Amino acid sequence: MSSSYCFGLKGRELGSWKLFLISLSSMLGVGVFLKSKTLSELSHFEIWPILALFCLAGFLIISMTFVFTKLVKQHSLSGRSFIEWVEEYCGLNFRNWAIRFTRDFAQPIGLITTSLYLLQWIMGESFLWVWESAVLALLLGGAISTLTAFSFKWAERLQRCLSCCIFITMIVFTIFGVISIFRSDANNGNGAAQQLNTAGFNSLSGWTIMLSGLPSIFFMYDGFYSVLALKTRAKAQIAFSKLVLYSMAIVTLLYFALIAISLLGDKKGGDFLNFYNLKNDKNLKDVLTILIMLTFLSSLNVSTICGSNQLVNLYLKYNFNSFNSLKRQIINRGKHLKKFGIETRLSVWLFLLKRIVIIALTLAAIAQLNYWISSSDRAIFWQLNDTLAELNSLVIFCLLGIVIWIASFRELSYWAKPLYRFSSLSIFVGAIYYILNSLYSFISTHQIIYLFKLIFLGITVIAPAFPWLKTNWVLITRKKYNLIRQSHELKGSFNLLFLGAQSNNPL
Repeated sequence: MSSSYCFGLKGRELGSWKLFLISLSSMLGVGVFLKSKTLSELSHFEIWPILALFCLAGFLIISMTFVFTKLVKQHSLSGRSFIEWVEEYCGLNFRNWAIRFTRDFAQPIGLITTSLYLLQWIMGESFLWVWESAVLALLLGGAISTLTAFSFKWAERLQRCLSCCIFITMIVFTIFGVISIFRSDANNGNGAAQQLNTAGFNSLSGWTIMLSGLPSIFFMYDGFYSVLALKTRAKAQIAFSKLVLYSMAIVTLLYFALIAISLLGDKKGGDFLNFYNLKNDKNLKDVLTILIMLTFLSSLNVSTICGSNQLVNLYLKYNFNSFNSLKRQIINRGKHLKKFGIETRLSVWLFLLKRIVIIALTLAAIAQLNYWISSSDRAIFWQLNDTLAELNSLVIFCLLGIVIWIASFRELSYWAKPLYRFSSLSIFVGAIYYILNSLYSFISTHQIIYLFKLIFLGITVIAPAFPWLKTNWVLITRKKYNLIRQSHELKGSFNLLFLGAQSNNPL
């Protein structure tokens, strides 16, 4: 019990059904509506490229599901989530990098980007200025994280209600979509087709989705590992591998169904807000808007529930100095105090708040400077938020890809090893394509958002490795200095020897 996060012995109150709802909610919510629209744009609003992507990705999804469920079954014993897999298969330096990335970037970015998505859906992109949007997003994220910090039970009850709202939203979405499909106005739409929001290689053809769609596929399943952070909250004998398996299978079917309904319901643009009923009845559109807002709130709540539990479990194992300093400031009862009490929860809560404040204000400052320099619109603020969310998902899956690749060498089964390799290589191919497309898009369009994609990627990868780089840079510098000094000493000894030989030469 010393390495778990229980808040006492009464902490194990989550049964299989509650965990299953949380597992589904972690992969649905924001992604089910945002990435369905993204895939529609990448396919140039054609159904066949998306169908081909899902057929091609079918084997990838099956192999990923097999690999991840096997990892969950074998190496998920506490609430540290995917970090346990890193501990099992990777070396010390990579483990330290993964922990720093999860603590300093992954969890805070997931919290603030979801808050901004929720705010964007409620207010739109132009209603508030960037600083107002950043402050309101901080208030949203702070309020939800406060609920989790002070009352996990009420946060979980709220999540059950929000999970029901997700399924109600999907039912309403499906009804409106099916009606729109069979309406002649929707089939023969008179409006102009939506403008494609693609650049780089993605603008060449809808069939580039076979590569460009891979990061979006990963984004869909981003969060499948979140429920593992609740391991210490679950009742005994809960099979988490089955929870992950069933969740990924259901999410796959739901995503494809919703994307197909969007494309067939609005043939011109694949935008579900242009369904026939929603265009002709503002009240119905408001109802769906409110329901989708609740799904976004569900993503924010489940991200906070699982993220804070993972951070606390990591802290209880690795005893972060940054958390200890916060704990001493809160309680002022000595640095050796370490128990499952309010000081632990508050230290994690304050750490998350500090991180999301830094991230939100940084995004607002970049958007403000860009407006002053180029007089561009404020949409770059929301584009930066999209970029952070995409990169967060991409880096996590690259981390998992490395784990899977190393794990493949320990896999004895001759038919399981190819599944490990295929899953890992697919993740790497998707990441490489994302980087190359961002670079090519920046060169061809000169849009600064693509430059920020590369900059943010570099920061999220290099910053967690900075302590290692600093230490090794000092060691390398010392070695170079010693080699140079030794070479000078050898050169001096050789000169003395040579001069001495000349003086002894009778000629």
